[in-house]
Amino acid sequence: MYHGITAADTDSKTLRLSVLDETTFQFQFIGEARVPLKQLVSGVRRDFNIYLTGLVVMHLVFAISSQCTL
Repeated sequence: MYHGITAADTDSKTLRLSVLDETTFQFQFIGEARVPLKQLVSGVRRDFNIYLTGLVVMHLVFAISSQCTL
C-alpha cells in the first residue's frame, strides 16, 4: 500500500501504467493501461492481460525497385 492512499481513494482512483520502448537515443510511447484500484487487494499478486490504449500505429514502408520481379 502506498502512503497517502486511503480506502476511499481505492473506490475512485485508477492506476495508470505507461509503456515505453527504450532505444539508444529516446523513449517511444507505445501505449498505456489503466487498472481501477478497487480491483487490487493489498499484498495479493494479480496478473492482468489487457490491451493498451493510446497505441501508436507504426507505418511500414516497403520500397519495391522497378528492377525487382515478383
